[in-house]
Amino acid sequence: MTQSLTRGGRPFTKRELRALKSEREAQRERERWQPRTESDAEQESRRWRAEVEARKAWPGNRRVARWIEGRLEKAGLGVRRNGYDESGASQYLQVSRDGEYLLTVRIADHASPPGGGFSIERQERHGEADVDLYPGCGFDWREAVAKVLARTEEESRWL
Repeated sequence: MTQSLTRGGRPFTKRELRALKSEREAQRERERWQPRTESDAEQESRRWRAEVEARKAWPGNRRVARWIEGRLEKAGLGVRRNGYDESGASQYLQVSRDGEYLLTVRIADHASPPGGGFSIERQERHGEADVDLYPGCGFDWREAVAKVLARTEEESRWL
């Protein structure tokens, strides 16, 4: 025996069933776009505000690249900049010690996509950097030198 949906003892009409279906779909859509709890909304809001503040404090890709390059050279590392000085887009620093390549540092105003960025000018993919530095990455751009130096120590152990 099959059960049918009823309302007050009588079966639903097709029109009523369509209305119920669209009402359920509308409720699902509302739930989908609403944060599940207030704490989720608060966390998202804090994360968004932190990223906005980080972007405001970001001095620019070229400036950060030059600053990091100078600090790494003072630490005795070889640094070759590979970026787009005219456009100010992503900057790449290739770090080496005694001529041996150690790692690549990417400096940009956004996170790197999986697999690395693509250069329209050069028509080639850069590949993923070992250190990706951008506003909202979780550490201040001035702390990047410490991160890079720690990473170069790890990499030089494998040489």
